[in-house]
Amino acid sequence: ATGGKAGTSGLVSLKTGKAVNGNSGDVSVSTGDSDAGASGNLDFSTGTGKGGNGGDMAFLVGAGDKDVGGAIAFAAGASSDKSGGAISLVTGGGTGVGSGDFTIDTAAGKLTGKIVLTSGQSSAGASGRMDIKTGVAKGGAGGDIQLLVGDGDKGVGGAITIKTGKSTASSSGALSLSTAAAGTLGTTGAVTITTGIAKGANNNVKNSGAITLTTGSATNGRGGDISLLVGSGTNAGAGGSIIGKAGDSTDQSGGSIEFTTGAGVTTSSGAFLVKTAVTKASKRESGKILLQTGNGEKDTS
Repeated sequence: ATGGKAGTSGLVSLKTGKAVNGNSGDVSVSTGDSDAGASGNLDFSTGTGKGGNGGDMAFLVGAGDKDVGGAIAFAAGASSDKSGGAISLVTGGGTGVGSGDFTIDTAAGKLTGKIVLTSGQSSAGASGRMDIKTGVAKGGAGGDIQLLVGDGDKGVGGAITIKTGKSTASSSGALSLSTAAAGTLGTTGAVTITTGIAKGANNNVKNSGAITLTTGSATNGRGGDISLLVGSGTNAGAGGSIIGKAGDSTDQSGGSIEFTTGAGVTTSSGAFLVKTAVTKASKRESGKILLQTGNGEKDTS
């Protein structure tokens, strides 16, 4: 009902009675079936607020002291002729500030629950794609995407695994990691892969984590290559460098750098080739190859 000039509109309450020795009753709200057209819609909406917030909408499941807690399920309708129904969850827009946040979270507990995002299996084609992206920004920076794993006070920290799909008839999926092209006044974004710092207490030696780049073995072909390629520089810019440096040590010898070619079981081992590029400039020398050891300091103690 319409409220008074200084009051609120009436309350609508729909609930079943309390059960003393059994389960409480169900509440079922549904539209009827249709034999010759679309079935009716079911709309849940709150009114517009003028001079205040729009009304909230809450789906809450009652707590239980035995067995698992009650679930909330959203399932779109199936179709025998076309695609199944979609589920769209969109936060409200804000003309004065920003749009609303979207949070998916599991409750705190002795063991917290999982969050699983998957697309369904396909029986006659490709399975559904999953896109995670932020919106385009006008007048500001694009939004970040962060994958962060929670800390633990016992055992190892949580892992992040990214793995492409396999195929029983063709190649496995590719994994591409790249930054976007730069604008007219900037440089392209950097790609940084690092392991965390290791701190050992009370003479307890703790090594930092390793970074390993490997290709898989091939049973009826050659193993995959590993290429380190630097982009070209044009106009006043030099070509990018490749720098390899082993770690320093304040107590032991510095780290080593080792390159070993592959062994050949029935033929020769692989060749090792170090060369500079051919110069295309007139009256210019090609690059030098320098091999030298570092300077040593005598022990004066």
